[in-house]
Order: sequence, then structure tokens, then C-alpha cells
Amino acid sequence: MDLDFNLLDANEQLLEEMAEEIDPYFLRLHDFLFNKLRSTEQPLSLFSTTSFAPKVDSLREGIFITLRRQEFYSARILFRASIEHTVKAQYLFFETTRNKNDQVGIDYWAFGSDQETVNYVKSLENAYKILRIKPNKSAAEILRDIGIISEEKSANLIKKKTEQFLYKKMVESVANSLNSSREDSLLSTILPRYSELSSYVHGGPASVDGGGLSQESFEEMIEASTFFSLLTKYTSYNLIYKYDKEIEPLASITMKYLTKFISNGVNHPQKDS
Repeated sequence: MDLDFNLLDANEQLLEEMAEEIDPYFLRLHDFLFNKLRSTEQPLSLFSTTSFAPKVDSLREGIFITLRRQEFYSARILFRASIEHTVKAQYLFFETTRNKNDQVGIDYWAFGSDQETVNYVKSLENAYKILRIKPNKSAAEILRDIGIISEEKSANLIKKKTEQFLYKKMVESVANSLNSSREDSLLSTILPRYSELSSYVHGGPASVDGGGLSQESFEEMIEASTFFSLLTKYTSYNLIYKYDKEIEPLASITMKYLTKFISNGVNHPQKDS
């Protein structure tokens, strides 16, 4: 079917207008991150949360590009990634706002890195089995010997610290943190798509018809990815504002465009048939 690209054009224009308005103040963000962040009470939490703004917007841009090219299979995979990134960003935001310490940043940054290392160790050990290699030491022992895995952190401790970042747990936490608002309604409509889109990431049977897309789902991806980008940027700037009032123009401008976007209405289509 022929798709109407007017909504995509309108959202791109909205984001371009916001970027132009923010541009004169953007160096203030760099100044905070490079010169002031370390002196705050929550450096890792602030850095972890704000690091998601460019990542979510990059995914949004990728979604827009693939939709324009009508590469819908790729767009769905990027859309699923953008949902998870946004949920994680909001989870970090709420935990950082709620707590007066840097614990969630430590758990995400330090223990999250360790969990990725543990997963890498497991993949190495599986590769050893496939290749019938019998090393003198296990992969975990080798990485401990060279200091990549800390002797103080057991696999169980790392798992315990990082379980909070499982998608299901983050969704529950974010849902409990939201008020009965328009944002709550938007997220509750969009978040179930994460599971629906799993087949496209993993090459499941439901992904066979991934070449087509209804106008409704086309517009949902546009609206949702725009919303994710605006929301992640706003919560990042809002979080930093607590420590640096110079960030106020970035927060207020983003809030203006987020409010404008939400007030214009967002489509809530049904699942693709």
C-alpha cells in the first residue's frame, strides 16, 4: 500500500526546530559533563541517565531513515531497541531522582560492565566446547588473572545487582513511578510492542511478513520514536538542572516541544493484522 509521509515530515520539522533553538545553549551541557559532573553527589547516575539521550535520538533517526526507505523489517528491530533504551533511561531517571546516593549508577555502570564480561566468559567457554579446546584455566580464571574480573565480585553478586535492569522489572518500576497522565497513557500503549517485535530481532516465525506495514503502525513508529527522543532529552536535562541551573534553557525548550508534541495528539493504532 502507498503510505502517507506527511506525519514523518512534520515530526522531522518539529525536531529540527527544537535543535535550532537549543543549539546556542548546547555547550552548557558539555560544560556540565566535563567540568562539573564529578563534583556532584550522583556522578555515575547522572552520566548513565544522560548518556541515553543521544542513543535514543540516534535510534529515532535510524527509524525515520528506514521508514522513508520502506525497510520495515529493519525499522521494527530499531523500534524495539528504542523501546528498551527508553525504558532503561526512564528507570535510571526515576531511581536517580528518588535516591539521594549514586547507587543506581554504580549498579548500572560498574556491575553492568561486569555482567557483560560474565556473559562474554560464558560465550568463550561455549566456543571452547564447540572447538573442543581444553585450556589449562577457565575463561573466568584467565580474566581474573589479568584483572578484568574483580576478585571481590562473585557472579551471584553481579547477577543480583543487575537483575533490576531486566526489561520486565524496569517496566514495572517505571509504571509505578508514573502518575495518571498522558505520558502514562502513551507508554502503556507502546510498551507492549516490545514483546510483539521480539520475533523480528530473533528471526522468529512471526517475522516472515515483516516486509509490509500498515499506515497505522507506520505512524505509531514515527510518533513513538519522536516521543521517546523528546522525553529522554527532557528527563536528562531536568535531572542535571538540580545541580546546574545553567541547563535551564535546554530543559525549558525541550519541555516546550514535548508539550507541543503531546498536545497535538498521538495515534494509538492496533497491532498489525
